[in-house]
Amino acid sequence: MSGEDLPGQMRSAAALLLRALDGPAAGARGAPVRRRRRGAVAGVPAAGASGGVPREPDRAARKAAFRLLATGLSEHAYAQALTIIALEEVLARREGWRRGRHIGDYWVSVFGDPAGG
Repeated sequence: MSGEDLPGQMRSAAALLLRALDGPAAGARGAPVRRRRRGAVAGVPAAGASGGVPREPDRAARKAAFRLLATGLSEHAYAQALTIIALEEVLARREGWRRGRHIGDYWVSVFGDPAGG
């Protein structure tokens, strides 16, 4: 992404993520939407009193989380981040599945209202 209006790009991407989490993936949350929300990037949901998503986010929510990550990183750094995430499964196998690694063990947090309201 270009450096032009980076804060605006990040706000838009964060708002898109929160809308995606308010969709079908958030249906079982049950509690009012909180100003602080956490959602899984790749699969394992946040849980409990922190306002997390109680089940696996859908594809749209995962894509929105990655889009938010991409707004804050160069293309090279974004590729490195995705490679590191993908290597969790390789490392899990190499370690004999003992440490509980999973590609879904990465999280994203949005604090406040990205629209500034």
